[in-house]
Amino acid sequence: MTAAIIVVAVIPMLIMELGVITTHRESVLKNKESEVSGQLNHVAANIGFQNSYINHIEQKCQDELEMISDIFDGRVMVVNSQMRIVYDSYVFEEGKTLVSSSVINGLLGKNGNSVKQNGIREIAVPVYNSAGAITGLLIAQINESDFLVTLKETTAELYIIRIHLIIAI
Repeated sequence: MTAAIIVVAVIPMLIMELGVITTHRESVLKNKESEVSGQLNHVAANIGFQNSYINHIEQKCQDELEMISDIFDGRVMVVNSQMRIVYDSYVFEEGKTLVSSSVINGLLGKNGNSVKQNGIREIAVPVYNSAGAITGLLIAQINESDFLVTLKETTAELYIIRIHLIIAI
């Protein structure tokens, strides 16, 4: 009898819980990525409107990029079409060349410019000039663990619900 209850009630509940957690995790990551991309697109439009060739970023745009960096607790960089970093919210890499798959794909105009590596999500947004040519990229590097704070809360709530359901069963 107990084995039947476990098979009929508890195991499906655990499978359902795993599905909910996985779906919620992907949803949180997609939403945060979408937020960051939206903010970067706004700044990219301002930079592209002001520059046909990105060699310097105006203070207003630097302030916006710094704000994005603070809000999402990550790094934001502006890379020109020669892959040279013209702005870095961490300041360390300004003037250096950045060669990565997201930079190369972004400058070529390929979609899907979100790359995950070692728990860091790199989001690249192209900067277009008034003629529609890609003159550079805005790149945000965000730590995924910061995105998943709500996932830990949800997992804890599901754990409590699971205990109550098992007791009820």
